[in-house]
Amino acid sequence: MQNSNAFKKPVGRPPRTGPSNTVMLLAGLGGTALLLLMALLPKGLGWLIGPHGEDCGTILSWANASTSLPETARDARCERTVWQNTSVTATFRMPRGEVADWLRDAYPDADGHDNDNGLFRTTGYPIEAKGPAAVDITVTYEDGETVLVELSAYQV
Repeated sequence: MQNSNAFKKPVGRPPRTGPSNTVMLLAGLGGTALLLLMALLPKGLGWLIGPHGEDCGTILSWANASTSLPETARDARCERTVWQNTSVTATFRMPRGEVADWLRDAYPDADGHDNDNGLFRTTGYPIEAKGPAAVDITVTYEDGETVLVELSAYQV
């Protein structure tokens, strides 16, 4: 005698062949979280990476300056950025007649040149765990009385 159930249709739902509802829900939530993270990452980590305003004395000290910010400096703005390396910037104005002495005192071993537009000095340091690998200083003559000093230093 033959089996009578062999030719009957199965009762109920067919077996599932794709991913479960739980897997699909988790994939959707993960994708949404990834999109939100990508949208917010530059802003969300800005407090960690920088740039951050910082005391100019601290910035110049980190940049191996032998002196502090000149007393006659004005419009000073100093920042530090930390990510895979550290970089600092210091920008300020000072009297033109004092800049050469300040540069000589702050960075006595720096190489540089002077032209009609301003001064440029750069100095390198051995790569260490602390402090910069190089410091670049640009002095722009703004008028007969004032110069703009832009210092940048970075660590690799």
